[in-house]
Amino acid sequence: MTTISARFEQMGMTPDGARVHGRLYIATLRGLMLDLLTTRDLATTTAAWQHYISQYEDLPGAHDSEPATTPS
Repeated sequence: MTTISARFEQMGMTPDGARVHGRLYIATLRGLMLDLLTTRDLATTTAAWQHYISQYEDLPGAHDSEPATTPS
């Protein structure tokens, strides 16, 4: 949670907003993993994930390859 929240902060979100989006990101990922396990439909699950993460495309740093640093 800390790592993904830090990443959202790097993309310009407030700390509170970053935590909310971090939780939603993880919950969505977990849900899609469960969907994949039950349906074995990789194409549709992948399409759903790509659609979900596309909402973050226009945020600053969204395409940076450097991982987020964990706050100390």
